[in-house]
Amino acid sequence: MKSRPIDKVWRVLVGLFAEVLNPLLIIWLALFVCLGYILTLLMPVRIEHWTALLGATLLLSLAGLLLRFRRLWRAGSDESLGFDRRALLPLLPLLIFVPIFWAELAIPSLQIRHHGDMHVPYVHALLYHATPVENIFVPGYPASFYWLYHALLAALVPITGLAPMLLASIVNIIAVVASCYWLARIIVALGLARPSTLLLGLLVVLVYCALNITGPLGWLASILTDSYHSNSLNMLLLPGSDTRLESVMNKVLNINSTGIGILCFATTVYCCLRFLDGRLGRLGLILLSACFLLSLTVRQTAALYIALVLLGGGTAVGFGLLLDKHARGTAPWQLVRETISRLQPRFVATWLAASAFLTLLLLHYYVGFTATSQASARLQLIVPSNISMLVAALLVFLPLLALQTVYALRDRSWLSLFLPVSAWLGLLLTAVLILPSGDQHKAVYYVAILVALSALLALQSLEKTLDRGRFQPARWFTLLLVLLAFVQVLIVKHYWDVRAKELHFGYDGPHINYLGGHISHERIAAYTWMREHTAADAIILLPLTIGKFEHMLHERQVYVRKSQYWFTDNISAYGERVSHLQHIYSEATSDLQYSSILDAMRVELPGRAFYAVIADAQVSAEIMARRGAKRVFAGATDEAHVYWLNPGAG
Repeated sequence: MKSRPIDKVWRVLVGLFAEVLNPLLIIWLALFVCLGYILTLLMPVRIEHWTALLGATLLLSLAGLLLRFRRLWRAGSDESLGFDRRALLPLLPLLIFVPIFWAELAIPSLQIRHHGDMHVPYVHALLYHATPVENIFVPGYPASFYWLYHALLAALVPITGLAPMLLASIVNIIAVVASCYWLARIIVALGLARPSTLLLGLLVVLVYCALNITGPLGWLASILTDSYHSNSLNMLLLPGSDTRLESVMNKVLNINSTGIGILCFATTVYCCLRFLDGRLGRLGLILLSACFLLSLTVRQTAALYIALVLLGGGTAVGFGLLLDKHARGTAPWQLVRETISRLQPRFVATWLAASAFLTLLLLHYYVGFTATSQASARLQLIVPSNISMLVAALLVFLPLLALQTVYALRDRSWLSLFLPVSAWLGLLLTAVLILPSGDQHKAVYYVAILVALSALLALQSLEKTLDRGRFQPARWFTLLLVLLAFVQVLIVKHYWDVRAKELHFGYDGPHINYLGGHISHERIAAYTWMREHTAADAIILLPLTIGKFEHMLHERQVYVRKSQYWFTDNISAYGERVSHLQHIYSEATSDLQYSSILDAMRVELPGRAFYAVIADAQVSAEIMARRGAKRVFAGATDEAHVYWLNPGAG
């Protein structure tokens, strides 16, 4: 067949997408966080350093992958790949995500709706301060959050001029699209669908949205029973489910790193399958390390499940096959030996040494931001809430997982056993695991992928066994599950449309402006003044009762914030700071007592300027003047003023 110009262009585009862009995202980000943390141990790192590092790691990763792609191209890789319109068919089902992506990008209130008050201040801290990063709840103490994720967002702000929340949404959407790509490769590798088919795209949507697949049935039941509420997704939940497990789509597009964690986990599943099939290359080995290291810095639960569930599942299968005389396929020890021989022992040894070094280094990072926190996981033999959470979230797939386990034991091969064994291991771990702040629900995102893939393998085997003629129950059941996944995405999109009307924010470059909603306007003007007229390291004193979204507007460190979980639990000075704050905002505080408190604050945070945002109804201007505070911004009637508590500092 004669080669057409469009075939060559198509091969280049497909090759660049598959061999360069998708690996690039993971390798680039992993390189950035690893080198970034090493840099923080050597010197104070400012935003210009983070931005330069982001660009340098991008160029380094891109250059390496392009050189590899050039070698593959010269070796005749994918020479038989010609343009075929059918290759676009798998993309059609993925269009279901487009409306929800568009809403996320177009509506700022959706971007910051979940925990923006925690993530955005860390980005601001990195934008305006050098490392080490301070605790946003109690400045002067170490960060109590995975701040290297925020370093990524902060590094992107000067380059793009965009607000941190918008950048987080863009990164998350890219992570979702990349996850779909790796899931597609997994599905093809397992023989569940062929490339260039509509079924492939449908199964990708199903696996990504497998969590709480019965949700649309609950939604329908709520409509039929007149209990429907458009401002809640609880109608999607079965009894016993965690209220945060309505849908994975309701979580991955928040301003956090959940989408990146799922991407790392899915990519690792693919690399493990490549190894078990005897086709793991050097890039796959690098991706394994990059996925673990990246998740260890930005989504520790994903790193835990990569190490214990995927690698543990592969190890368990290997030992089982060693003891099984009737096992099919290559022996585990032989597979490892062949892989090392093919990749060359020197390369494998270098990879192991570098991976071990960086892992220990990043564990030091993890311990660093949890040293003052109750952030350690623990195991408990029986946790009824965990068990009910898993059953409710994966109810439909669990019987199929059990069936696939039977099939896998019958086949006794690496590939058939890996997914169900890893899925059961993940279920067991999640059933007994208690994570800080009750975050064990986040583990279900990863377990759901393994359970759903195992269920699809079971349905495939059932189809071969039972389907005769036009009656194909297994295939129709699969399509029903796909339909439920699609409806689930549409329900979440409608829910987002309703919630977007509650608060209104707008962006002025990287800054956030409040446009309307239920937040009090009393302090808004004061926040804008603080942002534009105070030193970047200034400390602002705000009442503990203010709304959480207000902390995104002033862009300054807060002397003490409302206690939240393990971010403040083990900081001994927290209670004393709360007491100081209460006295600052009290007219009953004597001048002598006020002076003593201010002296203590100067000792806690030397050289920092302290500002308070106080309305006349809280403490009169006369009392603040008598205390020696300087009013630097006068708010309108019924609005708060800004007082400089220690004039001349900073």
